[in-house]
Amino acid sequence: MVYKKKPTLLYLEDDELTLSFYERYFRSEYNFIGVKTPNDFRDAVKKYIVDIILIDIAIKNAVNGLDLTKEIRDNYLYKDLPIICVTAHVTFIDRERAKEAGVTKFVSKPVNSAFLKNEIENCLEQTNN
Repeated sequence: MVYKKKPTLLYLEDDELTLSFYERYFRSEYNFIGVKTPNDFRDAVKKYIVDIILIDIAIKNAVNGLDLTKEIRDNYLYKDLPIICVTAHVTFIDRERAKEAGVTKFVSKPVNSAFLKNEIENCLEQTNN
């Protein structure tokens, strides 16, 4: 019998209902770590071996998701870690800023859960190849 390790997914989302929904949606296939603040996010990155990150741009804080993405990308250990930006900020400028920050994929809210799951799987496949 072959045992496959469940990938660890870290999601920074300050909306409790959204975070709770995705925790239930993804927990059977991923080790889901949901955090609501930039400090909790930083702590989780240090504490866990993360396979993929979902991050919102707009967080009720002085630091936003793009600032945190830049922080992650500044660490050479995470230069290839897939980061999917999940946000309601959907203008061309928002997309360009996300790309400049180092986001791997950009998914606009409201999110189709099956689409997001497919994007996660695609990122993980590309990382493992």
